[in-house]
Amino acid sequence: MIRHATIALLIAGCYTKPVRPDLGGGGDGGATDDSIHGDARVIAENVVFATSMHYTASQITSPTIADQKCADLASVAQLPGEFRAWVSFSNGPDAIDRLTGRGWVRADGSPYADMLADIVAGKTFYPPRLDENGTDIFADQDFVLTGTGANGKTTSTDCANGPGATVTIGTPDATAPFWTDLSTKPCSNDLRLYCFGIGRNVPVTPSVPAGARLAFLTTSVSTSVSPNMDQLCNEEAGVAGLPGTFQAFIATASTSAATRVGATPGTEWYRPDGVRVFRAGDPEFLAPLDVLADRSHLGLMDNGQVFVGATGPSSLGTANCNDWNSTAATSMTSLGDARRSSVGAYFGATLATCNTSQRVYCFQSN
Repeated sequence: MIRHATIALLIAGCYTKPVRPDLGGGGDGGATDDSIHGDARVIAENVVFATSMHYTASQITSPTIADQKCADLASVAQLPGEFRAWVSFSNGPDAIDRLTGRGWVRADGSPYADMLADIVAGKTFYPPRLDENGTDIFADQDFVLTGTGANGKTTSTDCANGPGATVTIGTPDATAPFWTDLSTKPCSNDLRLYCFGIGRNVPVTPSVPAGARLAFLTTSVSTSVSPNMDQLCNEEAGVAGLPGTFQAFIATASTSAATRVGATPGTEWYRPDGVRVFRAGDPEFLAPLDVLADRSHLGLMDNGQVFVGATGPSSLGTANCNDWNSTAATSMTSLGDARRSSVGAYFGATLATCNTSQRVYCFQSN
């Protein structure tokens, strides 16, 4: 039974929702597992979530059907406001045209996006990998039905196209374009939906805490020689006016990437736009590191490949261009994808020969 106080809050249009402060939601304490807990805050913004439920894609043949799935789950989770699914169909309407308002946060209170234009430009904060209950669903490595490209418009690949149809899917650990347009799946598959609250107008503008360490993605590319990578990091930090010394977040044969940049228990790094991107001891990023030193985001059409040299932030380098001393086509290196946040994607996503130049993750070491 819902308490009378909760009913009053829902009627008033404000809802007090527990928050995961470890993900930047605004609390001042609490545990750090995958459920919602810690201090409470009032969610005044629109809420975005990936559904905890899976739906047979062939049954999602109209926006009305998808919207009802979102409304049902939001109601059970006692999330405030009206919700619409992020889905597009060949005969319309497009997903972006069905949303209204300003300011979206996830169910844990951590920021997702400020403006509608930011969503389609790839200028988002924490990825939409939490469900309506605040649970991180990416561990299941599930996909989300969208029918929608990075521009928020139909891809003309949806489950209203009849038997044997396929649908465009996204991955919830990512920024644009992959969060909404990764690949396609048959409409016989069971998939999740993205649900967006609409109608509220509350700016969402995170900021870097005073004294926090910073991390960014280089604008330029580097050869696979470690001194060159470190030099590039410090050059770009200097141009942007970022304080401190920076090192490339790469693994050597004797030192993991995390150790190389001075990670000790409790050490955290923030993107220049105020998003907490990595915490020492975590196996993966909290958000994609697709932000450059000047606070701009990686372009939608840019190659997000990054030199890493290992399969995780705490792993020693194996495929790392002969310990970052080789630029030969006969040597190999692990690459990450700056548009993803899950381990195995942002770190060690693929292999490439060492005669290529790639971007670099740069972490403030002091």
